[in-house]
Amino acid sequence: MRAAGEATRERILRAAVEELLAYGAAGARVNRIAQSAHASKERLYAYFPNKEALYAAAVTKVVSTVTSDADLTADDLPGYAGRLFDVFLVHPEYARINDWLDEQHGNIPDADEHRARVLQPKVDEIRRGQQMGLIDPTWHPVDLINVIIQITRGMAVPGRMIEELGRRNDRTSTPETRRRVLIETIARLIAYDATA
Repeated sequence: MRAAGEATRERILRAAVEELLAYGAAGARVNRIAQSAHASKERLYAYFPNKEALYAAAVTKVVSTVTSDADLTADDLPGYAGRLFDVFLVHPEYARINDWLDEQHGNIPDADEHRARVLQPKVDEIRRGQQMGLIDPTWHPVDLINVIIQITRGMAVPGRMIEELGRRNDRTSTPETRRRVLIETIARLIAYDATA
């Protein structure tokens, strides 16, 4: 694909992600996506045969971006949480993508399968870390990745109530502070003493 064509395709995907997050699969409109991407509907359909294929590609883009920007290795789960925090801080809408996809269940072909395929290597890496004695083996790897993702989302995009609570209790909440607390929390969460 030529560079100009690739740029148009990327604009369409970005516009589709924004549209889907704003309106859901049922409310998203191809006309708005094309307009936002500065492309014609005909050009959009040249890249994506139907809106379902476009939505699936948009989901794949978001999940792949989060995955590639926040790599998980068995020897650095706290670092993974920090990198995931950074992604969610820059793209708070990505922190909400799993909730949104759960709400859209069935409206976007293969979304659940794609998410599972992307997360499976992370589960495998946690299991490897447990076998190496780096991660507390009492955790089921699926539970642990879920806990890490949920804590990270909450720390990256804390919500107004938590920010207000912090103000009332002399706890200034900055991204740097929240990131540091997150990394320390995950380190404590996975700590394993083989001699105990």
